[in-house]
Amino acid sequence: MPMVGEQLASAREAKKWGLEDIARLTKLRSDQVLALEEGRYHVFSAPVYVRGFV
Repeated sequence: MPMVGEQLASAREAKKWGLEDIARLTKLRSDQVLALEEGRYHVFSAPVYVRGFV
């Protein structure tokens, strides 16, 4: 079973959207979108933010 970040990246790539597209739509920064896709949850100040973003 793919990890959440892999699923997010696959869905984005299937629509041929870039990180900037997702950042604009979600109002997140592109580095935050990338961190979610890569599973680097430690860059967020609290786990509640990761849960909220996903």
